[in-house]
Amino acid sequence: MGCASRQRLHYALSRSLFELTLSLRDKDVSIATNVLSTHSEVDAVSIQAMGAICKLLENEGVRQDAQNGSLPEVLFNLVKAERAAGSEAMVAKALYTIMLLLRPKGGSEGILLRTAKMSIPKIPSVIGMGIDAVLGCLRHNLVHAKIQEMGCWALVNMALRSSHKQALLHGGVIQVIVNAMDAHPTNKKVQYRALFALINLVNMGVRHKTTTAHVPAERIIERVLESTANFIKCRDVADRGCMVLYNLSLDSRNHDYLRLSKVPLLMGQAVTLHSNNRVLESIWNSTTTRLGRTDVLAGAAGHSGAGGLGNVNGGMGLDTSGLIQPTMLAH
Repeated sequence: MGCASRQRLHYALSRSLFELTLSLRDKDVSIATNVLSTHSEVDAVSIQAMGAICKLLENEGVRQDAQNGSLPEVLFNLVKAERAAGSEAMVAKALYTIMLLLRPKGGSEGILLRTAKMSIPKIPSVIGMGIDAVLGCLRHNLVHAKIQEMGCWALVNMALRSSHKQALLHGGVIQVIVNAMDAHPTNKKVQYRALFALINLVNMGVRHKTTTAHVPAERIIERVLESTANFIKCRDVADRGCMVLYNLSLDSRNHDYLRLSKVPLLMGQAVTLHSNNRVLESIWNSTTTRLGRTDVLAGAAGHSGAGGLGNVNGGMGLDTSGLIQPTMLAH
């Protein structure tokens, strides 16, 4: 590269960094999006641009503007491209930005979904290119734990809309998540985000052709049980793992295998370890009742089902006397 070319590149990069400052000052996500699109091949600039975008996306009004603009396509193209070694941090940042972009209006991390209070964004390019881009990225970068963690995080919000969920299932998303968990069994963050994603993906059952064509239902249950048992002392992992098991128990075809795997006992251990978690207690009581294991309802912790789940972080109200609605979470 000649001296003049280097000078032009230096000027262009300096100008872009200045524009990111303007984007934050003016709360104009389109400026940062343009920088990201223009310099998508320069990891350092891309990461800075996405850092600015993530700050802006915390504002719901800005986030709605971004959802209706070009940002979704720019981000999906970023993760779709097969990058050379060394770009893992940039790809992980792009997946994290996708997660924020897809956050529903009125949502926040870990909130139980209540559609009456939250508006799930409708972004056509999610089905048009986003799902293939994210799943392809996760398959291509299986060995990179941070990418698997951020990708599973993005899937949490991507699965909130029913049409997106169906497309994800047809694309083999459950197998992608199980593969991530298998590849990083000792990485607590990967396991946590993977379980979080599964909550929103198994709540309508896993014994349908779109899932069993890729991975057997029993393998899904085994993977969730292994992760939950390995990290049962961690409240967040235990909580999310038990939520997945609760959603799996809604399908009576899973009951025999869940009983055989001693799911009520595992969930009871989690309740004992995390005795102040009313959500976990409620899910445990409901699941054990559904599986017909009334003998373990008065478990070691001596908990009763009184009071129900209630509203968690403004989420949906659930009744411990017999939860029948699947649990859904937004990030």
